[in-house]
Amino acid sequence: MLWDENAKLRLEIDTAKNQKQEMEKEHFEDNALLKEKHDHLQKTIRETVFQHNEQLEVLRVENTVLNSKLENEQQNRGRLEAEVESYRSRLATAVQDHEHCQTSKGDLQLASQRARDEGFSAGRSFYKPVET
Repeated sequence: MLWDENAKLRLEIDTAKNQKQEMEKEHFEDNALLKEKHDHLQKTIRETVFQHNEQLEVLRVENTVLNSKLENEQQNRGRLEAEVESYRSRLATAVQDHEHCQTSKGDLQLASQRARDEGFSAGRSFYKPVET
């Protein structure tokens, strides 16, 4: 009976050892699988970060180019606005000069007409037709 109990206990111990080894083996395999997944995920993350950094750099360069173009366009616009304002000023001056000339011309024509009219009417009184 002692031998039976001893054999029974050894069988239980062997069974427990086998279960423990089986569990350790499963845990080892699970750990290996998890490590493989972890390594794969880290590689994927590194690749994604690298790609995003490349895209970010491309976007930064593009942003710099676009900012430069914008600055040039703003400078050109400012220059063109100043040029347009200069033309407006010159046009306003030319219109004023033209109006002044037209007024002076009208005044001269009126003065000339008056002088003719006065000379004509004054000349009639001195002018006597010659009779033949």
